[in-house]
This record gives sequence, C-alpha cells and structure tokens, in this order.
Amino acid sequence: MNAIGAAGAFGLYAGICALGLVFIFFCYLEPSGLSLEEIQVCYKYGFGIAKSREIRKEHALARKQMHNEANEGSLQA
Repeated sequence: MNAIGAAGAFGLYAGICALGLVFIFFCYLEPSGLSLEEIQVCYKYGFGIAKSREIRKEHALARKQMHNEANEGSLQA
C-alpha cells in the first residue's frame, strides 16, 4: 500500500471486484425459473449456461403450445 497509495489500493480492489462481476455475469448460471432437478442437470455440463438456455427455450416452447391449445379450445366452444 505504501508503493501505490490508498487510492491505488482502492483502485486495485475495485478492479478485482469488476473482474468478478464480469465473470459472474457471463460465466454463472441464472437459476430463476428452473427446478432443482433442472439446475442439477445444468451443473453436470460445467457451468451449464448453454444447457440452462436450452431448457428455458424448451419451457417457452411448451408454454406457447399450451397457449395455442387453449386458444383453439376456446374457439371450438
């Protein structure tokens, strides 16, 4: 701290925190909307980011199909 001063030490720690934030943002799985079992499946593939996106797409497709089926049922009634 004597070599870089208080401001330099603060900047160093701020830089480390910024790098950690970037790592978390790009390399860590977002578990919201996933069941515990789905999260376990994601972590079998390393960080599982691509797998979690795949599962979310499957969920969105299933919701869309359910919505379409509900609309078709209401039109027939």
